[in-house]
Amino acid sequence: MQALPRRWKRPRAGGQPGCARGCGNCCHQVIPVTPLEAAGLRWYVQEEMAEKTRAALMQRPEKIGPGGGGSCRFMLGDSCAVYPVRPVACRRYLVLGQACAPGEDPTVTRPEQVLRPSRETMNAAYAATLPYYTALGEQTPCPGEAFAFMAARTVALEALCQDILKCR
Repeated sequence: MQALPRRWKRPRAGGQPGCARGCGNCCHQVIPVTPLEAAGLRWYVQEEMAEKTRAALMQRPEKIGPGGGGSCRFMLGDSCAVYPVRPVACRRYLVLGQACAPGEDPTVTRPEQVLRPSRETMNAAYAATLPYYTALGEQTPCPGEAFAFMAARTVALEALCQDILKCR
């Protein structure tokens, strides 16, 4: 497997991460997931998640974000119930400086403080997952086209949560 490049779009403002345990501001937006990530979430819910946690998640309303939508169903209190298998979109989201204000989207209010991997880095990460899709019998592209291939298969996590939580 090829190593991931270490190229990130450097934010103009330096500093320490504003993100900390209990900060779930970014969990109130659409979270894109690939089929492989959905499979990992389903496995985690079925095999690793405590029944009590799963039951608590099932009790949550389907639409829980500001205005009734867009929030992650896997948030319990101020913690992510699927943190070990959270999607790449969650793993790569990092805000520097101060913590986000409630309802703030720092990609709009202060994009210079949002650390983002380059498209080249994301492409390399997605290229590492191509063998999974090949094993499923899909025609996969060359590694240089992995980002576009994955973008075509990505859906909003919110659309899958009910199915993932109900599986047993």
